[in-house]
Amino acid sequence: MRIHCGARDCAYNRGGACHSTYVQVGHFLSDSESLAFCDTYRGGPDAPLTHALSSVRATDMPVACHASGCAYYVSGHCTALQLEIAPPEEGGTLCPCRTFAPAGE
Repeated sequence: MRIHCGARDCAYNRGGACHSTYVQVGHFLSDSESLAFCDTYRGGPDAPLTHALSSVRATDMPVACHASGCAYYVSGHCTALQLEIAPPEEGGTLCPCRTFAPAGE
Protein backbone atom coordinates (compact mmCIF):
# COMPACT_ATOMS: atom_id res chain seq x y z
CA MET A 1 0.00 0.00 0.00
CA ARG A 2 1.29 3.44 -0.90
CA ILE A 3 0.95 5.97 1.90
CA HIS A 4 0.96 9.65 0.96
CA CYS A 5 1.42 11.79 4.03
CA GLY A 6 0.55 15.48 4.02
CA ALA A 7 1.68 15.93 7.64
CA ARG A 8 5.02 17.51 6.75
CA ASP A 9 5.91 18.12 10.41
CA CYS A 10 5.52 14.46 11.38
CA ALA A 11 8.72 12.85 12.59
CA TYR A 12 8.07 9.89 10.26
CA ASN A 13 7.47 11.97 7.12
CA ARG A 14 10.28 11.99 4.57
CA GLY A 15 9.34 13.84 1.40
CA GLY A 16 5.64 13.00 1.72
CA ALA A 17 6.22 9.30 2.39
CA CYS A 18 5.74 7.55 5.72
CA HIS A 19 8.86 5.94 7.16
CA SER A 20 7.36 4.41 10.29
CA THR A 21 7.69 0.67 10.74
CA TYR A 22 4.08 0.57 11.96
CA VAL A 23 1.03 2.57 10.81
CA GLN A 24 -2.31 2.68 12.58
CA VAL A 25 -5.49 4.55 11.67
CA GLY A 26 -7.63 5.53 14.64
CA HIS A 27 -11.30 6.43 14.70
CA PHE A 28 -13.14 9.18 16.58
CA LEU A 29 -16.91 8.82 16.70
CA SER A 30 -19.42 11.14 18.33
CA ASP A 31 -23.11 11.92 17.85
CA SER A 32 -22.27 14.52 15.21
CA GLU A 33 -18.94 13.45 13.73
CA SER A 34 -16.98 10.47 12.47
CA LEU A 35 -13.27 11.00 11.83
CA ALA A 36 -10.59 8.50 10.86
CA PHE A 37 -7.08 9.79 11.60
CA CYS A 38 -3.44 8.69 11.55
CA ASP A 39 -2.73 7.46 15.06
CA THR A 40 0.97 7.06 14.25
CA TYR A 41 1.47 10.84 13.73
CA ARG A 42 4.20 12.36 15.87
CA GLY A 43 4.28 16.12 15.44
CA GLY A 44 7.49 17.99 14.87
CA PRO A 45 10.92 16.83 13.75
CA ASP A 46 12.07 16.62 17.39
CA ALA A 47 9.05 14.60 18.55
CA PRO A 48 9.94 11.46 20.48
CA LEU A 49 9.47 8.36 18.35
CA THR A 50 7.54 5.47 19.84
CA HIS A 51 8.20 3.24 16.82
CA ALA A 52 11.46 2.81 14.96
CA LEU A 53 12.13 4.83 11.81
CA SER A 54 12.48 2.69 8.75
CA SER A 55 14.96 3.51 6.00
CA VAL A 56 12.32 2.57 3.43
CA ARG A 57 8.82 3.88 2.81
CA ALA A 58 5.93 2.21 4.57
CA THR A 59 4.61 0.36 1.53
CA ASP A 60 4.61 -3.36 2.17
CA MET A 61 3.12 -3.47 5.63
CA PRO A 62 -0.51 -3.89 6.59
CA VAL A 63 -2.07 -0.76 8.08
CA ALA A 64 -3.93 -1.40 11.32
CA CYS A 65 -7.30 0.36 11.36
CA HIS A 66 -9.99 1.02 13.96
CA ALA A 67 -12.43 2.80 11.59
CA SER A 68 -14.90 -0.10 11.40
CA GLY A 69 -17.41 2.12 9.57
CA CYS A 70 -15.07 2.54 6.59
CA ALA A 71 -15.59 0.73 3.29
CA TYR A 72 -11.89 -0.30 3.31
CA TYR A 73 -11.98 -1.78 6.82
CA VAL A 74 -11.60 -5.57 7.01
CA SER A 75 -10.83 -7.36 10.28
CA GLY A 76 -8.85 -4.48 11.80
CA HIS A 77 -6.87 -3.59 8.68
CA CYS A 78 -7.12 -1.08 5.83
CA THR A 79 -7.53 -2.72 2.41
CA ALA A 80 -7.24 0.44 0.28
CA LEU A 81 -4.51 0.42 -2.36
CA GLN A 82 -3.40 3.90 -1.33
CA LEU A 83 -3.71 5.76 1.96
CA GLU A 84 -3.93 9.58 1.94
CA ILE A 85 -3.19 11.32 5.24
CA ALA A 86 -3.92 15.05 5.55
CA PRO A 87 -1.92 17.49 7.67
CA PRO A 88 -3.37 18.45 11.04
CA GLU A 89 -5.52 21.58 11.25
CA GLU A 90 -3.80 24.70 12.57
CA GLY A 91 -2.61 23.90 16.09
CA GLY A 92 -4.22 20.45 15.96
CA THR A 93 -2.78 17.00 16.44
CA LEU A 94 -5.21 14.85 14.42
CA CYS A 95 -4.20 14.11 10.83
CA PRO A 96 -7.39 13.03 9.02
CA CYS A 97 -7.39 9.97 6.81
CA ARG A 98 -8.69 11.23 3.46
CA THR A 99 -9.08 7.67 2.21
CA PHE A 100 -11.89 7.04 4.71
CA ALA A 101 -15.11 6.22 2.87
CA PRO A 102 -18.25 5.45 4.86
CA ALA A 103 -19.28 1.83 4.38
CA GLY A 104 -22.40 1.35 2.30
CA GLU A 105 -22.09 4.59 0.32
